[in-house]
Amino acid sequence: MINFVIQFQIARIKNNLITFLLIVLTAIIIFSVSYKQGSLKQSVAYLFVMWLCSFFIDFYALRRPAKNDFTVRNPKRETIYFLVCFIGGLLFLFFRFSGILDWEHTNPLLRLSIASLIIFAFPIALTVIMLLLKYKPTHLGLRLQGLIIVIPIIAISAITNRIVLPQSLTWNAVISEGGGIMGALFTGFILSGLSEEFFRTIGQTRLAAFIGNKGLG
Repeated sequence: MINFVIQFQIARIKNNLITFLLIVLTAIIIFSVSYKQGSLKQSVAYLFVMWLCSFFIDFYALRRPAKNDFTVRNPKRETIYFLVCFIGGLLFLFFRFSGILDWEHTNPLLRLSIASLIIFAFPIALTVIMLLLKYKPTHLGLRLQGLIIVIPIIAISAITNRIVLPQSLTWNAVISEGGGIMGALFTGFILSGLSEEFFRTIGQTRLAAFIGNKGLG
């Protein structure tokens, strides 16, 4: 089965060369920056773990194929909606945290206008748009199938982090800020993890359908 997964990944690379080249380019940039910063070991470990996680995901996906693919009804229009939400989120982060504005002394109406953009920083607006387009949660990737694979991925990432860069672990700080384990889980999985993965899934599937590149989605 291991050889079959590797052959599957090689076949996907051959069929999606542009996507693969973009990944290679990203890896080269990561190695270059980390070498200059003296953190090459961490970068090598990170990229290896990312490949290992993708291997486990492909292994699981081949053994238990998804019952339904992601539905994209209007790739062009939905890609535009995604990009608008993406730009809205960037504008919120830029104006709120870049320091270009003295936030405490900024006009209250302007602050309120900027703060309203938070619905784009988190996938609130994107979710509302998709629901208004008559998508069901299962169409948007919210499924229980495949959730079990999250456990080994988290374990691999945590163990590697513990071995390679233990001083970067922030579990105690996260638990303290969250008011306990449940608060930390809510922050990590709902506010951060779920929001990020939902936004990424919607974006990748729409862009992939729009440009006709299945490897991207």
